[in-house]
Amino acid sequence: MANAKQNDVCVNGTVIGSLQKFKVHCSSTARGRRTTSVDVPTLDDCADACARANPRCTTATYDGKSCAFHNETAEPLTAADSNFKFTAIVGLPDSSSSNCRSVVQATTMQTINDVQFSLSCGTNMASESLSNHYAASLQDCMGQCAMSSMCKAVSFNADQTLGYQNCFLKSKESEKNMSVSSILDTAVVVRQKDPVSKSTDNNDAMANNTSTDTNTMIIVAVSVSGLFVLISLGFLSYWVFKRTNRRKRLRSLPVGVMPISHRDRMDEKYGVRTSVAWSELDRESVLSGEADGVGRPTPVYEIRRKGESYNVGN
Repeated sequence: MANAKQNDVCVNGTVIGSLQKFKVHCSSTARGRRTTSVDVPTLDDCADACARANPRCTTATYDGKSCAFHNETAEPLTAADSNFKFTAIVGLPDSSSSNCRSVVQATTMQTINDVQFSLSCGTNMASESLSNHYAASLQDCMGQCAMSSMCKAVSFNADQTLGYQNCFLKSKESEKNMSVSSILDTAVVVRQKDPVSKSTDNNDAMANNTSTDTNTMIIVAVSVSGLFVLISLGFLSYWVFKRTNRRKRLRSLPVGVMPISHRDRMDEKYGVRTSVAWSELDRESVLSGEADGVGRPTPVYEIRRKGESYNVGN
């Protein structure tokens, strides 16, 4: 009968409710004194509203719009007419208890999930509640508080007279707000979970990740360095090869033309010497006194091997 509406087919014995479980009684009305009522769209919403109610709502009657709360646990009245429009729901009991008094006989301090609490039996912490929850025991309630860094204290109602949600998480704690209570026990946070120890696992995981990342970076750096060395050796080998080959080619070149800026220069780098001389082709012109058009012999700039000379003639 999940998400049941009043015009849905009612099935006796269906269990509904997301906070507390309720048993459905078709064509019935709840017994006991009616405490209050709220308008809700579905029977499931009626069940959840009853579970949140304070004081405790144990049964409810729903007519398709209004959800009336009752505090009677007896079986609801069943109408003779099956078309009776009311549907009753009865809360299924979830027991809860407090061992506060037996615990404080030994110590008023108790640690739950690394959070230390100071117990005060028969008292209420009158401060704003962060949230309310169901808890089966005082330690269960303290454990829910330990999960929130904003929770500073809890008040626990073991007999659920204040509602099914009998664990009240408090955002503030102060002795001035403490009062005597016959239905509540209180536990105040004395020492919260150490942020360092709280994050130990995270730190270990981060350390492992950092170590892994460092090793990876070292491997990458070595690989890159090795690649750089190989490339450098390749370029160096190529440069040596080119230089050696160039020297060989220069030593084997025939006499050729060189720019005038190289004239009479000793080039120790390649072991060659440049000079100006008359070519064999111009020898006759020189000897016959012919000019190159302007009355001068034609100069030819030649490359000479180191130590060689060329005699043009007289």
